[in-house]
Amino acid sequence: MSGSIRLVEMVDISKFIARAEDAFKKRNYEYAIQMYLEALQIAPENLDARKRLRVVLLQAEKDSVKIPPIPGRTLVLSRDPKVQIAEHEKAVVKDPRSAKYNMRVADTLAQMGHHEAAGHIYQYIIDFCDKGKDNLEAMKKGAKAFIDAQMADLAQKLLTRARALAPQDKEITDLARNTAAASTLSRISAAKSSREMLANTGEAMELELLNRKVLTKEELPKAIEVVDRKIGEHPTDKTWIKKKAELFGKARQYDQAFQWLMAKYEELDKPQDLVELATRYKNQDFEFKLRYCAKKIQDEPQAAAEWKAKAARVKAEQSKFQIAEYMRQVEEAPADMDKRFQLGKALFEAKQFAQAVEHIQKASKSPKLGKQVGVLLGRCFAQMNRLELAEKQLQNVRAQITEAEEDLFNDVRYWLGDVYARQGKTDEAVQLFQGLFLDNAAFRDVGQRLDALQGRK
Repeated sequence: MSGSIRLVEMVDISKFIARAEDAFKKRNYEYAIQMYLEALQIAPENLDARKRLRVVLLQAEKDSVKIPPIPGRTLVLSRDPKVQIAEHEKAVVKDPRSAKYNMRVADTLAQMGHHEAAGHIYQYIIDFCDKGKDNLEAMKKGAKAFIDAQMADLAQKLLTRARALAPQDKEITDLARNTAAASTLSRISAAKSSREMLANTGEAMELELLNRKVLTKEELPKAIEVVDRKIGEHPTDKTWIKKKAELFGKARQYDQAFQWLMAKYEELDKPQDLVELATRYKNQDFEFKLRYCAKKIQDEPQAAAEWKAKAARVKAEQSKFQIAEYMRQVEEAPADMDKRFQLGKALFEAKQFAQAVEHIQKASKSPKLGKQVGVLLGRCFAQMNRLELAEKQLQNVRAQITEAEEDLFNDVRYWLGDVYARQGKTDEAVQLFQGLFLDNAAFRDVGQRLDALQGRK
């Protein structure tokens, strides 16, 4: 239908699930894992398959069965969340109790709009991962996901645990206030008997509309009308405010979502969760436009130059927005190192290296960000042609990173090798690139770099 966004036809993955369950009963854990991963590649939203995969992994660990690592591809080569989540899940197979790997799966599920599945993976982190019972971030993110999924009871349980760890945390207080609307939706959703459904027919129809994965242009105004009515009844309830933004997002009107959230941000005494969500929608708008340009470059080679110029303009607009927005957020919350790091990254991408260094160095005070900060700082020094400083910085980070931190471990070797090559230290560069190539031949252009270096030796 012209002007509408089609819902992708659901694919039957029951045969994969059946094979996985049969293999699990026979303790053929490796094949069971393979079947669950294939099922999730087809249907990433399938919660049962994702939960059962973890049951198999934990049982294999209990039985001391070593599961061989599954070959992956480099994440920097794709911005497609379906590709990313498949790769993150392969990392979970390698270390099922890793909070980091499971957090990446849950974060990507939330980004894709699979809130219930995301909530349960955050719950898994708390219940089964190392130091999970003290993982405040997983508790807060899990509560957010369950609220978005209208599962207020599960959200409240996580908020109760989070409040016990951090009783003064403002974000937890805000989340607790937001459960009212989610509780209403959950009550309607959970209606079991015909009498209950008849009593809530109007609300149930509205709920079905709001919960559709994709909205057509015709359906969007109806859904907005429902949410506007709820906002009129609860003008400060951020659950409904975010729901309206989500509706815009479902119709791929990401800039509308951004404008809406920023207006409410100003009205409601500037809550940080709204501005962070608004920024994500604005970046989605830019990424959507860039993907469209990339497709046009492929589909219309005769107009490729025009579309490349368009993509360059969009990228410049994105850079300008990110710098201005993260600068404003840093001014409002100067002690928030996450925001300062985001500002440093935006300045780096805009090739404003001296300014980037200023904020990246301040963000290094964060224990959580220390190693990421170190790699980006080394790259800044390299771009400023301060190669000795870059070498020293990246060597320091490399000494702190373990092979278990796969992404950072690859990054620091690549960029340190780049610095060595620029310094004329060919042997050192070749040694690093060879090690990286053996671990992950698809990482960036490591194969080409290695060929070029060995060709001039």
